Amino acid sequence: MNYLGYFLKLKFYLGTRTALRVFYHKCIRKEDICVPFITHPFKIRYHDFADNQIFNYVILRRCYMGIADKNEVSRIMDLGAHIGLSAISFLSEYLNAEVLVVEPDPGNYKLLVENTSSYNSSKVRVYHYNTAIYADETEMLLHDPQTGTHGFQILEKNSYDQGRVVKAVTINNLLDRHGWDQVDIIKINIEGAEKELFERNTEWIARTKCLIVETHDRFKDGASKSVFRALEKFPYKMRILEQNLIFTLF
Repeated sequence: MNYLGYFLKLKFYLGTRTALRVFYHKCIRKEDICVPFITHPFKIRYHDFADNQIFNYVILRRCYMGIADKNEVSRIMDLGAHIGLSAISFLSEYLNAEVLVVEPDPGNYKLLVENTSSYNSSKVRVYHYNTAIYADETEMLLHDPQTGTHGFQILEKNSYDQGRVVKAVTINNLLDRHGWDQVDIIKINIEGAEKELFERNTEWIARTKCLIVETHDRFKDGASKSVFRALEKFPYKMRILEQNLIFTLF
């Protein structure tokens, strides 16, 4: 690593004092990281390329902050939560919000729980699901295409012969299970499974105020088309923020 270059990057986003602290804990001591705008310290796997990439995207560049009014968000779903950096960003910005986090990979999920459990100290704000999210309640295969720990895909069992069997749940089911008639923000980053998610059993869209979707047409042709087709009957405003499509529904 070019330590000087990385410190200058930290300084650009965090300011000198915080950059020094983060650089010391992240690059030298490899300890829990503290930044002023995240309520509790958090961990990453320091030699994991994906963790570092997502740290730079979610924490340094604050890509999930400022999406909605802080006073109007009380329910969030983080689908494809990885190790929880997007979840702790939501939890730190929307202080009255509850968050459902869904992550199918056991290794990611273990660190996700560690990073978010502190937010349950005074009351339960985080609900953890070590499952996949899909259009149907079924069993899927968790497939590792060797693109990093953020790249696990879920595939139908008859489409591939290698992978761990995981349970898949639907957004409709999760909303009903928690008695949520509406959800303020749903973040979806599920490596191509958004194609099926937006093709059937999409009643949940009418209960959603804001959607943050990263589409993966490179994995499943037509994924973006499925998203736009499902939203055709809903009035919305859309903006693009780096990899994400952000839809505000009315």
